[in-house]
Amino acid sequence: MRILFFQPGIGPYRLDFFNELALKCELKIVYFFDEATEQKFPEPLAGKLKNCQVEKLVGGFNLRKYYPVRPALGRVVRDFKPDVVVGYEFNTVMLHLAMLRRLTRAKWKLFLWTSDNLEIAVNCHGVRSFFRRIGTKACDGMLLYSDEVREFYGSKLLPLKKTLTLPNIQSEERIRADIAGASATAAELARDYQLDGKKVLLFVGRLHPVKNLPSLLEALTQLPEYQLVIAGGGPEYEHLETLCRDLRIADRVHFSGGCYGERLWAHYLLAGALVLPSTFETFGAVVNEALAAGIPCVVSDHVGAKVLIRNDKQGEVYPSGSVEALISALKRISNRIEAFSLESLSEMPPSLMAKKMSDYVDNFLAFAGDGNE
Repeated sequence: MRILFFQPGIGPYRLDFFNELALKCELKIVYFFDEATEQKFPEPLAGKLKNCQVEKLVGGFNLRKYYPVRPALGRVVRDFKPDVVVGYEFNTVMLHLAMLRRLTRAKWKLFLWTSDNLEIAVNCHGVRSFFRRIGTKACDGMLLYSDEVREFYGSKLLPLKKTLTLPNIQSEERIRADIAGASATAAELARDYQLDGKKVLLFVGRLHPVKNLPSLLEALTQLPEYQLVIAGGGPEYEHLETLCRDLRIADRVHFSGGCYGERLWAHYLLAGALVLPSTFETFGAVVNEALAAGIPCVVSDHVGAKVLIRNDKQGEVYPSGSVEALISALKRISNRIEAFSLESLSEMPPSLMAKKMSDYVDNFLAFAGDGNE
């Protein structure tokens, strides 16, 4: 089977899926922008795609900076001769692919992959709602991040059999190998932050208002048993550092700055639990990473990756905006996590992920082959 994916850029959260998929089909990835997220990486992520064709499509222009119009798109499709073409979201690329297939009477299937979480899907209005109706009618199938969103699309927009749950899942085996290889760095961080014998909360992400970190710092004032490690950089750093001093918790909050590679993975060896209090989060790849490392997660109900948390062992989901609810969730989870010790670095707890990468790859290939899950 020949499968062609169009992506805005190469996201780190999709490398594992594409690399495993490439072992089971003829795969080509076409992207438009050098950066898929606001994160900065020391090396181009396109170079980490293996066993498949990769092309950055240039020329043309962009509408409102992020809606690409590329005249060469038809040439790419024609030259690759795909059986399946996968676009993303309801945008200019979707319209181009739908028109191309109709005008050329092509036989390839058209799928669209959207990052909608349930809140976004339900509250879709205006221009985006109009283009969503066009997209769902034009495509042969939708790839969706969660079962909840799949059920919504199946009840409102297209037959359920034309939908597949396919979130931004990374390889459990690769994550655990990367984390295990960072034990020396983790030991150094633990000594720097004096974490031995203490329960550790971890936040990983940009220091941005949407991450709602002030609510976590406020909660920490009522949770003296916890230390908090913040791995990430961004525009909120100075404000958060000042807030820690004002709340008198500066001695329990440790800012690691922007992290990548081994230094990032080392943080997961320190944590008893990961906290993601965002007021908006389309998915949240760090939840996948923490669960794969055996770390329970406390996330707000505005985090798309809450769908990965199905039982108490995996963590807690609390109402966004309620500091009291966050405090209660962190108190409950405190009874289920151990204090950090340097000796624990030699043994990672079992993964808390419910499914493996191979399950998602096989499900996608079955769906692409006959249009049904």
